Amino acid sequence: MIITDTHTHLYSESFEEDRTEMMQRALEANVKRLFVPAIDSTYTTAMLELEKDYPNMFF
Repeated sequence: MIITDTHTHLYSESFEEDRTEMMQRALEANVKRLFVPAIDSTYTTAMLELEKDYPNMFF
């Protein structure tokens, strides 16, 4: 089974302190895909960095 988080803003500064731990928990829970809608264009770089850190998981 593929588990997908259909809406997360994990790239936002709200998650800076525990982003790595949250991703580890997601991976342990077998979450395979995360959809990250943009809040606005100021988050584009952060979204792309997150995608680079976890390739093939973020859409």
